[in-house]
Amino acid sequence: MPLTDLLLPNKSSDAVAIINQTTFEQLFADARPFKVGVKPTSKLMEHPVETGETVVDHRVIQPLEIELSVFLMSKSNYQDYRSVYAQLKQAFEKGDLLTVQTRAASYANMVIYEIPHTEDADVFDAIAVTVKLREVKYIEPQY
Repeated sequence: MPLTDLLLPNKSSDAVAIINQTTFEQLFADARPFKVGVKPTSKLMEHPVETGETVVDHRVIQPLEIELSVFLMSKSNYQDYRSVYAQLKQAFEKGDLLTVQTRAASYANMVIYEIPHTEDADVFDAIAVTVKLREVKYIEPQY
């Protein structure tokens, strides 16, 4: 199988996908993912004590961050780049809730917070975009 066939979009075989949580449809199917980084982090609450030591007495789980590197590839003309990038930009501006599906797990309540991209003369038929997502955590106030 030629390498170009592996880069062709195929919704049924995507190992990494971004799904709209409202409509349950795959978004950006023409953006070909080539790297995903999932970053779960926590913050340790540290306090100095009289002896000069620092104690940790609590840990707070931070919102999950995902960095998804994708290629926007043109099948026929520059409109292909523009249409997929316009979809990315629209999801970024609207703040849609998304689910990111990877081989390891699915991550819900994600929002795109950055979409930097590079256009390089060495890669004339593709644009690399890094889609950065962060988990949104909702709380319900207690009265």
